[in-house]
Amino acid sequence: MNTDAYTIAIQVACEPEDPVPAHDHLQYCAHHVLASLTPRADICLRIVTPLESQQLNTVHRHQTKPTNVLSFCYHDDVATQLEGDLVLCAQIICHEAQLQQKSLDAHWAHLIIHGILHLAGFDHELEQDAQRMEQQEIKLLAQLGFPNPYE
Repeated sequence: MNTDAYTIAIQVACEPEDPVPAHDHLQYCAHHVLASLTPRADICLRIVTPLESQQLNTVHRHQTKPTNVLSFCYHDDVATQLEGDLVLCAQIICHEAQLQQKSLDAHWAHLIIHGILHLAGFDHELEQDAQRMEQQEIKLLAQLGFPNPYE
């Protein structure tokens, strides 16, 4: 996989005790999904507190609660280069992994894939779109050695 075509910045803006995977794991997951979607990408993974997640979710999605991942795409031409930010809430991701009895690495990988697919134009508003997105997530996770998150 040519990683020179992908720039992935990681910003950690959460509490020091929050469980954040190794940057290598985050980078690897992001590179893997990007390689399946676009020849070039410039993205930032920002790992935040529930407060920052809630503030962004309120402003951009009009939902007054924190969420696990938010995607912000810079432009629509993902065929040549994908550019955007993923905002991931460490505390929520950890809590969800525990509730769903998943490994932290698997859940982080799933949400990175989910968020990048949103950057690439996938959504889950309609049932058929949700199925298409879920199938892509399952395929990419399996390639990384992680189980189907929907079982």
